[in-house]
Amino acid sequence: MAESEPGDERPLRRLRVDLEVVSEALENRSDEFAYYLDLRTGEVAMFTEDQESSLARLLDSLGHEQGDVVAWVESAIQRDALIPEWEQPLLLDLHRVLELEREHYLRIADWESGRDAYLDMQAFIDTVVAEHRHELLEVAIQGPGAFRRFRDVLSRWDDEQTRWRDFERERRWQRATEWLAAEGVQALPKDV
Repeated sequence: MAESEPGDERPLRRLRVDLEVVSEALENRSDEFAYYLDLRTGEVAMFTEDQESSLARLLDSLGHEQGDVVAWVESAIQRDALIPEWEQPLLLDLHRVLELEREHYLRIADWESGRDAYLDMQAFIDTVVAEHRHELLEVAIQGPGAFRRFRDVLSRWDDEQTRWRDFERERRWQRATEWLAAEGVQALPKDV
């Protein structure tokens, strides 16, 4: 789905999504996983790189392109046990997402979230009222190892840890909401 051009007044597609799941997918910097948002249901599908490779290998093995992939995969399993039985539904789902129904799915592209996470820590520290705590946290985020030191210092105070979890979640959800809007989706709460 293309990003909106300036002056483009297309209405956003309203969709109930779990912002926790979308924000986690956006911030997962692993090359081992691919996430896809179903633009009809708001559900997120996750597949591994190995599953994508298995599907490509499977489809290439007989020059398979389109058609009844379900019957073909089932036949391949019965014939040669090419695919473990537990993996069959996953590969069928992946084929559906990547090929058969691709217009209904949006790949959730991960981004380098390290800078955002660091800015979140800085913004949170600005909300810490107790001067001593504020100073300790400021020192903790200087230089390499800032994230670990921040968590270590924060672990001294249960109340600040709770505030941090809420603060950080809201920031991640805000980024997910903004990313969705840039992709033409207005996020609606999942539980409403």
